[in-house]
Amino acid sequence: MPANAPYYVSFTADPAPSRVDHSNRNPGPSDGKQRAGYTSFVLDAKITVKWEDGPIGTDSLTPFFFESVNIFFLLKDFKVQISSDYRVGSCPYRATLEHELESHVRRPTRMFLSFRDAAVRRLNLIPLPTQRSPRRIGLGQGDVTEAVLMRPVVLAVNELKSQFRRSLDDDRRLQDSPAAYQAIYARCPANEWGARGL
Repeated sequence: MPANAPYYVSFTADPAPSRVDHSNRNPGPSDGKQRAGYTSFVLDAKITVKWEDGPIGTDSLTPFFFESVNIFFLLKDFKVQISSDYRVGSCPYRATLEHELESHVRRPTRMFLSFRDAAVRRLNLIPLPTQRSPRRIGLGQGDVTEAVLMRPVVLAVNELKSQFRRSLDDDRRLQDSPAAYQAIYARCPANEWGARGL
């Protein structure tokens, strides 16, 4: 779905990390849970704006318009951790690594990229003046006009980011449910998992 002028909407995800943090016995937040692995990432959004105004008309007003409103949604800084209890190459290490990469890197990346159309639809509902359809404003009012017109855009981007974050958090809980972990633990002998596999 194309974004209406002057919008440009980009969704970019970092690749899976090439290195695994193997330094912690119990990866992830210190909330008392025993984890074999944990993956974190950052969901961010940035806006860059460029506007112009034209020559003063006979009405003492100037045409104001946005040349570009670039909106970047970013899924970045993946960090995969696996418990130091599991030797590199062991069955629990391999099973945990595959779970972390599939459930918490590749799957969230696919979900994140699928959000683009929803973002474009939402932003297309907020019209902004373009060179073809400028807004006439008083001389020196460009910064104030930008701030007023961009307020609903900033609000929409923040709301979209929150919605995307909730969707990714909900999916994390689903992928880390007891039923999902039972399937992961079943891949290796129980004694190799230690207390986590009980």
